[in-house]
Amino acid sequence: MNRRYLLKVGILGACAGGGGHRAPVTIGLVSTGMEGPRLAVQIQQIIQDMHSQGKATALTHTLLSPRA
Repeated sequence: MNRRYLLKVGILGACAGGGGHRAPVTIGLVSTGMEGPRLAVQIQQIIQDMHSQGKATALTHTLLSPRA
C-alpha cells in the first residue's frame, strides 16, 4: 500500500468516527524535516479527489503549523 492510500483511509476513518455526529474532525500528523508540506499537499489532493467524485462533500481541511 502506498502513503496516499493510507492517508485516504485515515481521513475517511477519522470522519466516520464520532457516532454519526457532524462535528469537526482534527487529524494530527507529526512529521520531521520537509515532509510536512508534502503531506499537506497530499491531503489536499485526496480531499479534492473525493469532492470531484461526489464523496465527503462537506469535508474541508485546515493546515495548522506550529511555525510562526
